[in-house]
Amino acid sequence: MNLLLVIRILTYNHESYISNCLESIVAQKTTFRFKAIIGEDCSTDNTALICGEFEKHYPTLIELHCSPFNNLQLNSSNNWEHCINSGAKYIALLEGDDFWIDSLKLQKQVDFLEGNPDYSAVFGSTEVLQENPNKSSMAFSNFGGIEDCDLMLEDVLKEKMPVHISSILFRREVLSPAFLKQKKGVVPGDRYMAAGCFIKGKVRYLAQPFSVYRRHSSGISETIEHFGVGLHAGNVHMFLKLLKLFPQQSDRNVLASYLNWRLNETAYAYRRIFEFSAKRRALKLIYRFYPFQLFIKFFLRETLIQLFPSLIQRIHAPSQPA
Repeated sequence: MNLLLVIRILTYNHESYISNCLESIVAQKTTFRFKAIIGEDCSTDNTALICGEFEKHYPTLIELHCSPFNNLQLNSSNNWEHCINSGAKYIALLEGDDFWIDSLKLQKQVDFLEGNPDYSAVFGSTEVLQENPNKSSMAFSNFGGIEDCDLMLEDVLKEKMPVHISSILFRREVLSPAFLKQKKGVVPGDRYMAAGCFIKGKVRYLAQPFSVYRRHSSGISETIEHFGVGLHAGNVHMFLKLLKLFPQQSDRNVLASYLNWRLNETAYAYRRIFEFSAKRRALKLIYRFYPFQLFIKFFLRETLIQLFPSLIQRIHAPSQPA
């Protein structure tokens, strides 16, 4: 039986979580052949050892690739390449600290895409497991989990996406060479991935709980790049990349609206920083994500505003996209 689907997994120092993740994969019940392709990024704990044990016990379901050194970008790129070269028609995503809660998750999503060739991807709902006892758990889904519906491009561009990438399944055609080329260096990779699915077709939401997204202090979404200036500047970078990929002017107009919003939000976040060293770190993040000319424009404008605060009202558009 040919391989129909691969599950892309990136993992690093997930010793406490990776067994839960892989157990939820081997528990999947399908009428087709699938395989999990793991990119292990030279963890300093027992993550690689645990993954190796699963590969030994489930050789037809688990394929492990261990990096000889820690490099997230290179490991991620290699992992994508392994998934594409597998020849599988469909790809699902799961991080090493997340897991699935429906043993029919893959079967349900493949059945939908097989029966609806005009759709490129399908999501489900996701529960959020907070490890910080001071934070409450929640669920990814602004649709109330009541009924299935089509997602719009605007849905995945909002400040808070209504769906989480751990619940996605998409066609391999989404990963065009141009899409993967533009993806390099994009920090909000989940939003980029979700938005890119709209290039190849419609996207469906199934009102069923498929996955659990675990939030903890060492997760990538808890890093400085995902807050304040780094969050908004990273999204600016992502929107500039996506604008090169979408052919339809209506989609480009939507992207441009959200790009302008993130540009403004980057500036607002930068102005709320008063301590000199923190402001310098913020500038480094902006320099990292902005094209050089855009960075120079930003720096000159913000310097003028500091000298002449009355300019703020004159040069800023509304902060929310239309």
